Amino acid sequence: MARAVRRRPDAGAAAWQAVSPQASPRTGFPAWALVLAGLLVGYGTSMAGGCTSHGVCGIARFSLRSAVATALFLSAGIATTFAMRHLLHFWT
Repeated sequence: MARAVRRRPDAGAAAWQAVSPQASPRTGFPAWALVLAGLLVGYGTSMAGGCTSHGVCGIARFSLRSAVATALFLSAGIATTFAMRHLLHFWT
């Protein structure tokens, strides 16, 4: 399995689909929204000095700064998803 993950970046999604067939990937996202999302991730990465690994490396080192940053990232993502789907009725 580890070899498959290294060879195929979507192996995790394929494994999840095999275990849980009722789960399906979401489709229908407009191309402009995907491009905008990618640009925002790149901008945020540059604001952070090129570091996107607070949740992986920083928390493993028990860094309080990384734990706070990860909590903020997740909170912003959850709030944005909630607002887009339930308040603005975007992608419903």
